[in-house]
Amino acid sequence: MARFEDGFRQIYGQNIDLSPNSPDGQMVGLLAQMKMDIEELAENVYRQLDPDVATGAWLDQRVAYAGLIRRAASYSYLRSVILTGEPLTHLYAGIVVSDPHKVRWVLTADVQLDSNGSARADFHSEE
Repeated sequence: MARFEDGFRQIYGQNIDLSPNSPDGQMVGLLAQMKMDIEELAENVYRQLDPDVATGAWLDQRVAYAGLIRRAASYSYLRSVILTGEPLTHLYAGIVVSDPHKVRWVLTADVQLDSNGSARADFHSEE
């Protein structure tokens, strides 16, 4: 942003009002934002060229260069998770829970806690 402000001062003089509320200050802000957006886009394109970082169609293109075909995504599963809670509580398939790493898991089938408030159930990853 300082570079744009210096450029405006060279053109219009040192007394130009570049405060954020002035028209010229607003223009400097817009130009700085556009520059930042373009730099972020260029960085993203550059990163997508790396097969270790690429995602989506970019990754499909990278692996195609190596003569490979990318496998389709699949769910991760948690089997026989021990659930505890209020005895005889019914839990419906589709309930979403998250772990300490903020990974979201979906209950795969209805389950009811037993009289001790315990049950085993399977979950699959949300994405």
